[in-house]
Amino acid sequence: MSLFSKLTATVGHLFTTTEPAIVEQKQRRQVQHILRREWRHCNDREYGQHLAALLAGTPLDGEIKEQDRPPALAVERALRQACQLWPQAQAVWADPLCLLDQQQQQPPSPEHLIAELQNADWRKRFIARHTLLALGGEAVPHLAALATNKKTLLGEDAVWLLRSIEADTMARFSAHYTYLLCPRCLVHYYANQVYRPDLPPIVYYGCRTCGQSREFLEWRGQVVTVLDKRMEAAYTEQEGIIWGNWFLSRSLFDCDWVEIIRATDEDVERFAIQIGNDTDPFRKPRYKEMRCVIGPECQLSENTLRILNRMFGQIEREQR
Repeated sequence: MSLFSKLTATVGHLFTTTEPAIVEQKQRRQVQHILRREWRHCNDREYGQHLAALLAGTPLDGEIKEQDRPPALAVERALRQACQLWPQAQAVWADPLCLLDQQQQQPPSPEHLIAELQNADWRKRFIARHTLLALGGEAVPHLAALATNKKTLLGEDAVWLLRSIEADTMARFSAHYTYLLCPRCLVHYYANQVYRPDLPPIVYYGCRTCGQSREFLEWRGQVVTVLDKRMEAAYTEQEGIIWGNWFLSRSLFDCDWVEIIRATDEDVERFAIQIGNDTDPFRKPRYKEMRCVIGPECQLSENTLRILNRMFGQIEREQR
């Protein structure tokens, strides 16, 4: 075997081997690389000092100067791996990571987390940053406002978190977001864009209405808007159809048709006004093709029926 062939085989072995010692060595290099980039670019001095202590004695990487700050999720994962690879790291990082886990399960409001970015305790600042990442789309409007606020030094962190949310939601949702339904709004996920002066374009995947990206239903079936005063749940699922309760939310869903079971003329007219004022580019063109089914117990006036006829493509009256 030639020298070149031997070298090629050796390099190939390093990239494909499953030997524990070599795998751990690769993990160490990856963790060191991510955390050194984070140390170089972070804007938190005390937090950076703890990162520097963790990296003390590790080899320098000449490419660090050329690279941007790593996404927040990559930093979080690297710190968790560091606690496994270097037991001494747990003395500083185990408690903040444990508290982060707890807070991510029940996160406080974005407003509270934004305020915590200036807490005197570096641990709380660290936890706030990474909880904002976990909030995803819910945190975006607040981070965008912070990013363009010239009166604070946190603008760079806000842009970094926006970029991190962009990367995280893109990785998780971009391939199938059209089949994801927000359980709060019964509206599909979308590639939402942030338009702010002095900010680069930012796209994040989440509910088209409320923007949240933490909860979703994987749904390929139909959705029906129901006006029924006896319906108690926000929505129910039966035989591959989601039936959404308009009375509970008083908002418009991404629905395939409408069923009016028990509602007054006033209720229906309010619903019709919402539809008439709807500017959503996905829903608006569909109303003229949509059917509206009126139950036998719902006695609507001729005027209300005329309104519905103008709104929908087809009106169906169910008989007793």
